[in-house]
Amino acid sequence: MDIPEDSPGDVDAKYEALRTKTRCLQRALDRHVAAESMLRVKAAAIDSGIDAIILADRNERVTYANAAFLRMWGYAQASQVIGRRPEEFLWSPEQLRRGSGALSDHCNTVREFEAMRRDGSLFSVIMSASLVKNNQGELLGLQASFADITQRKQMERALLEAKNEAELASRSKSVFLANMSHELRTPMNGIIGFSGLLRDAALSEELAEYVRIIHTSAKTLLRIINDILDISKIESGKMLLENKPFRLDACIRDSLDVIRLPAAEKKLILRSFIAPNTPDNLSGDESRLRQVLTNLLTNAVKFTEAGEITVRVQSTELNGGFVQLVFTVEDTGIGIAAEKMDIILKPFHQADPSYTRKFGGTGLGLSISKELCERMGGRLSVESTPEKGSRFCFTILAKTVVKEEYPRQEQPPVPRVVREKKASLRILVAEDDSTNQLVIQNILRKYGYECDLVANGLQALEAVRRKTYDVVFMDIRMPELDGVRATREMERLGLRRRAGLIIGLTAHALQEDRQACLDAGMDEYLCKPVEPEVFQELLDRVSHGEQYKTCPNSDP
Repeated sequence: MDIPEDSPGDVDAKYEALRTKTRCLQRALDRHVAAESMLRVKAAAIDSGIDAIILADRNERVTYANAAFLRMWGYAQASQVIGRRPEEFLWSPEQLRRGSGALSDHCNTVREFEAMRRDGSLFSVIMSASLVKNNQGELLGLQASFADITQRKQMERALLEAKNEAELASRSKSVFLANMSHELRTPMNGIIGFSGLLRDAALSEELAEYVRIIHTSAKTLLRIINDILDISKIESGKMLLENKPFRLDACIRDSLDVIRLPAAEKKLILRSFIAPNTPDNLSGDESRLRQVLTNLLTNAVKFTEAGEITVRVQSTELNGGFVQLVFTVEDTGIGIAAEKMDIILKPFHQADPSYTRKFGGTGLGLSISKELCERMGGRLSVESTPEKGSRFCFTILAKTVVKEEYPRQEQPPVPRVVREKKASLRILVAEDDSTNQLVIQNILRKYGYECDLVANGLQALEAVRRKTYDVVFMDIRMPELDGVRATREMERLGLRRRAGLIIGLTAHALQEDRQACLDAGMDEYLCKPVEPEVFQELLDRVSHGEQYKTCPNSDP
């Protein structure tokens, strides 16, 4: 049978179709080669990567482990883990006891865990696991990557230990300072109390001068103790600021009153200027502002032998009713050398060590003032010229207060109606220190009052059971039962009303001590040493039936 020959046109068509098919096959081959090359690159990248990686099938049998994984777990060849389930070699025994060892239970999460190497040693890793699916969403297997975080965990543990040690040291320091405050203030209460009583006694001029020096020296020591406590509160973050209305002009006047006598002894001129646009009714922490001003003014008097001391105040209005107050305290004293300017604002530093011997002080006042200014939203700076004087400038933020919001004090106080004094106030003093017992007893006798004395909280409870009192002075630290627990016991036993006004009386001087007194049910807290005048004011109000108001030194 004869086969018909293709015509020339058919041959050309078949040839062209073959060439087209060949080109398509070549393109497909090129794509396959490129894909295979990319897979080799990816495989090489995975195999040489820092992170350890394993792949597993749907039954969680390992199908691949890169070189980083083998090194991390201590295996020489991939065949030693391929075909095994992760729980057979991945987790530490302790980790397996805590939860599932299946990779699928930890997919789509990042978690840290303890792993175990082939030799049994433990190390910390962070793992990220996920399911592997195709374009149709069918599960193909799982993959997991790991990073060794042993060093990071060790650093975290070291930092945690350091943090705990620092907190323990801070607590220990706070306890130490509280104890030292108590131990120092307890004998100082006797010194200041008895010297205060002696000042009013009929003494010769020479003895009166001796008593004045004793009293002044004790007050100076008390200021040093308060400075050290302020530094401690600032460092521990326990320095809390108040936000109450106050009068700026009164604050400056009160600050200047502190130095009027020593300034007059040196014949120094005191000046103060408040810019006309400066608001007088403000809200902020007046006591801390006064503390900064007093520190700077006291230093100015200390280091100025002749000339004048000037206080200037300016203000800049800010948004939201706030103002920035700029205070300047200038003196004509000995000045500060340029190379000493950086150290005088640091704790326990003075421009010259000899100043401590000549002028006294601890070098804490400026450091405390700097910290207080920063906590009140400002800063403290200094300019000085040796032998010509110094200029301290500080800023704070305060909020303006409209007159309607400010407590009405413009009117002169209404004279107090003198009521007939009660026949006798029934007073109980719970105090374990015999010297302080004598101090309080003699102060009360000076103002015409007698008192019952007990030495601990148990005796105070028994005294209140037997007798009703108008005022109880309750020491906080006493043997057998302290003042705080004794007050709580009075509440629990229904004896609180029989105690009348309970005043915490203690040598502790931290804010938490005051709060502990109030939380226990006390009416107020007085910090030793207490001036005789404070007792007089308190008892005068109680004896005339007036509502009790916080005494001047009740703020620790």
